Parts: sequence; structure tokens; C-alpha cells
Amino acid sequence: MVWGLRGKVHKVLGNKLILNVGDIYFEIIVPFKHKFEVNSEIFIHIQTIYNENGFFLYGFLDENEKVWFNELIKIPGIGPNLAINIISQLNLSEFKEIVIKEDITTFSKLKGIGKKIAQKIINEMKEKAQILPSDESKFTQDFIDALNILLSLGVDYKTAKNSLISIIKEKGNLGIEELVKSTLSKIKSL
Repeated sequence: MVWGLRGKVHKVLGNKLILNVGDIYFEIIVPFKHKFEVNSEIFIHIQTIYNENGFFLYGFLDENEKVWFNELIKIPGIGPNLAINIISQLNLSEFKEIVIKEDITTFSKLKGIGKKIAQKIINEMKEKAQILPSDESKFTQDFIDALNILLSLGVDYKTAKNSLISIIKEKGNLGIEELVKSTLSKIKSL
């Protein structure tokens, strides 16, 4: 799997970026809000998606956008193109605010989002919106993954989140496995 690419911008076609890496040209689907200058050197975080139509590369200038994208596409009925559309129209702090306030009206005014989809996203992302990383956030992808593992093991959201934060304050950022083990030990001792 491709995690990221460093190369020179060859062309920009709407929300598609053609990136020259060595002698290979990659077509990458990116949020509309990013402006790329032809011939500029960039590093872009990549998420590879495979479906019945083939392989597609989705690119993000910020790793937090990639985390946000991956959380959105976990929602049944939300595909990668709709997720990119949302990321194109909102920044992460706006998205968090809309979800936390359950502001269906504002969310459903976005291009491509109706009330039904807005309600579905808000329902699915209510708890996760609190911990989605942003520029000012200290949460890593490992934190998000560890939290999801703990939730799948039946640990309630508030306990899992607070215990993970406590472990990170004590021991610093750890890998997923260590975060989960340390958090489970902490929860058992409560």
C-alpha cells in the first residue's frame, strides 16, 4: 500500500492531481480546496481505495484529513468520493462543530449532502468527532485505532478515551498494541 508520495505537480484537473514521482505519473483524487501549482514539489499523504472499477489514490496535504477521510468511509453508504466532497467543503473544526451540535440544517446545505445523509453522518460520527485529530490536536492515528479497538472490545467510549489520554500523559505516544494493553490494565485496576 502507498502511504505517501513526494513528487512534482505535473497537472491539476479539477479535483485530480497528476504527480510526477521519478518517471511515474500518479493520478490522485484530492479535495477541491487545495490549490496546487504546476512544477511545485509536494509531499502528499495517500489512501489507496480498491473497488469494482479499479484502484484509486486519494491524497491529502494534512495527515489529519486522511484520518478524517478514513473515519467517514467507514460509515455504510459513504463512499470515498462523498468523503472527499465533505472534506472539500469543510475544515475539520467546522465538521466537528456541526456534528457535535447535531446541526443537520447546515450540514445538509453542503453540495451532495441531503438531510438523510447528514443525519446518518452525525449519528455515526457523534462520539468520534470529539477525538478526530486536528491541527491543534495531540491525538495520533494510533490513538484513534486504539480507541476503536477498545470500543470493539466493549469498553465504553468515555472510559476508553479518558484512560487512553491518561496513558499517553504517563508514557507518551505508544504504538497501538502498547496503548491497548496499557489501557486495558489501567481499566482493570479501576
